[in-house]
Amino acid sequence: MKPDPATTVTYDVGQHRAFLSTRERGRKVLHDLEDRIPPGTSLLVIDFTKVEAMTVSFTDEFLRKY
Repeated sequence: MKPDPATTVTYDVGQHRAFLSTRERGRKVLHDLEDRIPPGTSLLVIDFTKVEAMTVSFTDEFLRKY
């Protein structure tokens, strides 16, 4: 029996804004991301294509775990 193919989830960070700032927003976006990852996901793609800039505080909160 073949193993299941990799389950990939792509998360578009730019759906929130082109300029992302504040720790509070970073936590909210992180929670939104985590809510969209179904069990069994083996690959997570975090897409920053539409993001023009992020503050250090946003980035620290949002990407800390990753």
